[in-house]
Amino acid sequence: MVIDAPQRVDDTVMEVLTNRAVEWLGKQDKKAPFFLYFTPVTVHEPTTPSAATRGTSGAGPYGDWIHDLDLSAGRILKSLDDKGFTEDTLVIFTSDNGGVFLTQGERPEAAAYRAGLRVNGDWRGGKHGIYEGGFRVPFLVRWPGKSPAGATCDQTINLVDILATVAAATGRTLPPPDAAAEDSVDVLPAFLEKKDAQPLRDSMVLHSADGIFAIRQGEWKYVEGIPSVPENRMPAARRAEMRRQLYNLRDDPKEQNNLIQSQAEAAGRLADLLSTCRVQTHTRHK
Repeated sequence: MVIDAPQRVDDTVMEVLTNRAVEWLGKQDKKAPFFLYFTPVTVHEPTTPSAATRGTSGAGPYGDWIHDLDLSAGRILKSLDDKGFTEDTLVIFTSDNGGVFLTQGERPEAAAYRAGLRVNGDWRGGKHGIYEGGFRVPFLVRWPGKSPAGATCDQTINLVDILATVAAATGRTLPPPDAAAEDSVDVLPAFLEKKDAQPLRDSMVLHSADGIFAIRQGEWKYVEGIPSVPENRMPAARRAEMRRQLYNLRDDPKEQNNLIQSQAEAAGRLADLLSTCRVQTHTRHK
């Protein structure tokens, strides 16, 4: 027997999902720890803002859809406040990738762009691509008494680091890196705003939807430029990624100046590091 999920009702889908999360939180108590992994459908397509937010953003349906996410997050935080859980609860708000970058056409993302909305800020590119717009995402932490309100951190971290970090925060020991959490790094000091002279992550491997790899280390980013799909299957907008590139993200955060020729030593070192990461079973070392 196959049981499928009920068809979503576009006008109320976020309200229904948020109601269920809030109801579940309402059943918890302080006697036992709890974990809620909440994945709203906003702001993914199809773009279906609720009646309450429709026409409120000035950036079309996509901007309105973001308002639905704001309302949902607010309700969940309020439910923690109402239950008296706030002081003992670590909340992480983030995204799995940057937003879809479109400037032309009729899709809601393009209309929002033309209205002035910059979902990826000034970063180059967006979702699916190898440039920073596809990887730089909001990462917000609320943890009263642990994470100072209003603090910021410029450490480079990855979503896969959440596992090792939460393990450290709860006093749990991870299995060896060749058994589990092979690329997860404990970045708890970033949450606690501890100033560390050394980067929490030595490097980070990136990967586009077309199979192009890149690696970041310090201020440097090396793009290998070799896709796993034929060129004619790559969207024209992403074919510029099909070449070796090197950027200094400290001096050139918008990735406009390719230094692959003038900084051959840095490019070679990062290419070797990427190859090493490929052949290893893990990049976590403890």
